[in-house]
Amino acid sequence: MGSGKVLLDAANARMLVPFALMLRGWTRDLVVFKTEAFDVAPDPSAQLQQAGVRVEAAPVRRLIGRGRSLESVELSTGDRVPRAGDLTTRGQAAIFASSASVLAATMINLELNSELALSGAL
Repeated sequence: MGSGKVLLDAANARMLVPFALMLRGWTRDLVVFKTEAFDVAPDPSAQLQQAGVRVEAAPVRRLIGRGRSLESVELSTGDRVPRAGDLTTRGQAAIFASSASVLAATMINLELNSELALSGAL
């Protein structure tokens, strides 16, 4: 993945920064697209930009593909953000799914241990 591009549209604001920082280990070209349902607060936005992640504020109008690959993301301004669509192969999708499941398990463990510690059960 290091030589390709990754498209990230996060649905969970709390996990955006750690997830984006993990993806930065795979690619130097990472863009977070804001949506109405998902907005990036100023502090996380600054952290992302400090890590070299582009935060795109203009709403996404549509995705433009060629064959089975993502070519670009068209914004409401008419500008297009070129993308190579790294997550289009089964192998890459499996790696992505595996990392997402490890991240989910880690967060469940964190939540459970935090809850137990705060309740005095530990």
